[in-house]
Amino acid sequence: MDYVKATHYCLDLIQYHLKLFIENVYIYEYGEKNYQNYIYNEINNNGQEFYNDCLFYMNFFTGNFQFLSKRLNSNYSLNLVYSLKYFRNRIAHQAPISMRQIYRFIDETQALLEELNTASQDEIFKLEAGRKEIMKVMLNCNDNIIVMGKEKNKSNFNDFEADMKDIEDEKKKKMKEKINLITQQQKVEYNYQRIMNNNEMDNFYKVSNLEDKDCDNE
Repeated sequence: MDYVKATHYCLDLIQYHLKLFIENVYIYEYGEKNYQNYIYNEINNNGQEFYNDCLFYMNFFTGNFQFLSKRLNSNYSLNLVYSLKYFRNRIAHQAPISMRQIYRFIDETQALLEELNTASQDEIFKLEAGRKEIMKVMLNCNDNIIVMGKEKNKSNFNDFEADMKDIEDEKKKKMKEKINLITQQQKVEYNYQRIMNNNEMDNFYKVSNLEDKDCDNE
């Protein structure tokens, strides 16, 4: 798995779905024109670049949660956004991030999307698949290994890659042994069938010879 791509995919999802949720609530309450005017003022105050960052929507969500919460079932999404904001800042500043933290980041992204109820089944499925893939890797290595950031521990990461290569080699070896076993079984079955066929032919010739002799005697 490309951990950098996975985390940026999560950030894009967070930005898109927070934006979608906020727009739906504000447009429903105040109308699209008033919402666009409000966003226009926000862009002028913060800049277009900031508006295009998911941090803008995270801050907006937490700062206006009392108003937004009328469309939510609980305060759980607020806790999730605060936690995801922590991960976003670490990613943005290239701070060290462990595999366990990436797993948690993907898991909490999925949980937020489910709370907002704006994500498609395909998006949820991709997050679920990514989370399960990281879980499998974590079961076979040190889950605290640093896999992202400026201070990525190269020696540990190389050990991790070597461990994963050994796992893949072992899988290939077992698969090859399985194929060889199947091939050997097929050979045995084939030889057995040949023997059986030969025996049948021998019996046929024997019966034919006996019938010929009986005919001669007559």
